[in-house]
Order: sequence, then C-alpha cells, then structure tokens
Amino acid sequence: MVAQGELAAALDRQVGGSGGNSNDSGKGGAVRVGVSFAARDGQYCRGFVMGSSAGLACRAGDRWRIPVLAEAEPEASGGYRQAGSALPPAVLDAIDARIAGKPLDAAGEAAARARDWRPAP
Repeated sequence: MVAQGELAAALDRQVGGSGGNSNDSGKGGAVRVGVSFAARDGQYCRGFVMGSSAGLACRAGDRWRIPVLAEAEPEASGGYRQAGSALPPAVLDAIDARIAGKPLDAAGEAAARARDWRPAP
C-alpha cells in the first residue's frame, strides 16, 4: 500500500505528536502523526492514526509505503490522545522491529523534513 492524499500530505509535513492537521495549523485533522524514526535500512518511518486505522509508513523514494495497517484503539469520549498512544500492538511491534536507535527529536524531524525525508548523505 502507498499513502495518498491527506495521509501522504500529513506524513510529509505534519510535526510528529502535534495532533495538528497536515498543514500544521494545530486544529487537529483526520490524520495524527506520532513517532518518527530512522529505520535500520536508513529510510525514515512514521507512525500514524487516521480515522479508525493506525499504521506505519516508511519512505521509499518519493512515496510513503505502508507495511502495517491495523484497527486503531477507540479514543476516550472526546478526549485528545497523541497518535502513539492509540497504536495497536501490530504497529508497535513493526516499529520495534525497524527502529534504529531512538525516535527523532524535534530537530531531527525538522532536518529530515527539510530533506524531503531522504536519508542524510
């Protein structure tokens, strides 16, 4: 599967853990991006929740491929949760299997976004 439309835009531009929409307005959109990290193969990956689905997307060339997609845990009545807190075990296991080191901090994520999520030279 390949991310398209609003999901692809959010994966490209949304600040991880912000809960904002794909243009970072902070008003909360249909897609919430959580953890961002460098994978063992050198590519970048991001966890996300979109509607009733949660998944992991990894950058491959100019596309976000989705190797894992599962049903998201329902949110508490009207409460806000970060995307990472709603990730089901299948997605968390996929992250654990791929992550190299620690998740990106704000500076690391900004640098990766500035390179269009391509690995550092």
